[in-house]
Formats: sequence, structure tokens, C-alpha cells
Amino acid sequence: MAAIGTWTFAVPAIKVVKRKLGDGSSCLDALEAGINAVEDDGSTGRYLVGRGGYPNAKGVHEFDAAVMVGEGCRFGGVVGLRGVATPVSVARRVMETSSHSMLVGPGATAFAVEQGFPLETSDTLHTEESLSAFRKFLKQQAEEARARAEEKMQQEKEEMKTEVSPGGHDTLGLIVLDKNSRIAAGVSTSGAPFKAEGRVGDSPLPGCGLYADDAGGAAVATGDGDNIMKFCPSFQVVQMMRQGFDPQTACREVVKQIQQKVGADMFEMALVAMDMKGCRGSGSTVVQWEDVCEGKKYDGFPYVTWTGESSEPAICVEPATRLS
Repeated sequence: MAAIGTWTFAVPAIKVVKRKLGDGSSCLDALEAGINAVEDDGSTGRYLVGRGGYPNAKGVHEFDAAVMVGEGCRFGGVVGLRGVATPVSVARRVMETSSHSMLVGPGATAFAVEQGFPLETSDTLHTEESLSAFRKFLKQQAEEARARAEEKMQQEKEEMKTEVSPGGHDTLGLIVLDKNSRIAAGVSTSGAPFKAEGRVGDSPLPGCGLYADDAGGAAVATGDGDNIMKFCPSFQVVQMMRQGFDPQTACREVVKQIQQKVGADMFEMALVAMDMKGCRGSGSTVVQWEDVCEGKKYDGFPYVTWTGESSEPAICVEPATRLS
């Protein structure tokens, strides 16, 4: 049994995974419960996950989530889901009960209602912190408009970009391997802060934000989703593991290949992966990350691991890969 998750806020998720696996749950049940624990906790919304996550530019929460099981490469995802703080559970229902693999926007919300999920309004999905951040965003938009009239648009735009992205490009990604050697991956995010209505990043897209195949293992990605989706890095990592590469080598090699293509303007991204033996790995271009809730800075990309032999989840840090 083993688990790996992106960023420090995967700790509470993996603690739930540990308990569920210990009770005999499957990898998918443990994965869902672990992600739910973070999604439905408003105090972790600043990490851009679930309740308390930042809304779109119109003040409405739109959630993206997906699950994928290595056995048969089964997949389910939702994009732009409104009114449900635990979108990964809806994504699982899509995988298990829908004839489709992904549902979007109103269709995803209608499906959630059909499946018995109660809908909430943005008022209840907001926290004081997320609502305050949205008001600041609106104020800065107005200031930018005035600045544009004064021919200072670019300067004001850069200042706004810095201030209204307090959570960066965070996403909760989780991989779980159970005692029966079954593997599952899942992701959940409220998306980029104050994104355009309908925007989707890499997270819920198979091969981009996540991928699982029991012939190799599983991988999840996090970072700048608008760029990550161009390279299908999770699929690439799993394919390399199928060819015999260990997870660490596969993650770092995929990151390096993307860097070589992008060049000096490389964006922020990170990968974690696990093979069918429970071996784990990571790769990243994250130079430094600050835990906005704990106020602690990490020189690199922090991620969380756990195995059946260890008592508690452990935070590891992957240094940024640099081209030689």
C-alpha cells in the first residue's frame, strides 16, 4: 500500500487514505475519501481546491475534477461543475454510471443533481477569505481600467497579476495503490483564480493532469494548466514506466523534454508518479513555493508520500530541474 500527493496540503488527504486502506478499502474508495477531505474543508480553499477556492471572474465557483483507474484505464471527469464542493465524487459517478467519460458545465451540474448531489450556491461555497479576494480582484479591475485610460495599462496589469493569484497554480493530485496492487489517480481544483468563465486547465484532462494504466503505474501533474495541457506529461510518464523506467527518472525526463521545447520562458509545473510496485518519483520546475496557510516556504516543489511501512505521511521536496 502506498500513496503520493501534490503539495503540502495533500497531508490530510493521505491521512484519510491511510485510514481507509487500513480498513480494507479499495484504492478508488480511499482516493475519493482523501480528496473529499480537502475539497470540503473551507480552510484549504486558498490552495484552489473545493470549498473556499477562488471563483471565476464573475464570482461563480466552477470546479474541475477527474479520476482514473489503472485497471482498464477507466476514466471519469467533470469540467466547470457548479454547486458541488466535492467534484471528484461526481467525476467518479461519471466513470461508473455514465455512458460518457466527461461532462461539462450545465451538463455536469445536471448529472450531479440526477445522482443525488445537493447543490449549493456560491454564497455557501465562498469563505470570508475567498470572498475578500474576489472583492479585491474587482477593485483591481476597476483600477486597471483607469490606468489604461492613463496609458499605464501594462504596469497595472502586472501588479494585478501578482496580487490576485495568492494561491498560484495549485491542484490537489493524488495516487493510491492498495494491498491488491490496484492503482488509481485523482485530481481536483477550483481552477486559476478569477479565470474566464468556462476556462479549463490540464487537471481533468486524461493524459494531461492525470493518467493511470496498471501496465505501468500512474502520474498526476500540477502547475500552469494552460501550458501543461499542450504536452500530455502524465501520459508520457506512465508510458516511460511501462518501458521500464523508474518513476523518478520518468518524471524528471519528461520535465526536461518539455523545458527543451519551451526554452527560456519555461512555465511552472510539477509531476508525481508511482509504479505498480509502489515506487514513487517526482519532477518539477518549481523554484520556490510558499504554503499560504502555514506561511512556510519551500525551495522546490513539496509533495507528500506514504507507504504501509511508515507511520505517517512525509513531506518531500523536489528541487527545480534546470537545463544544463
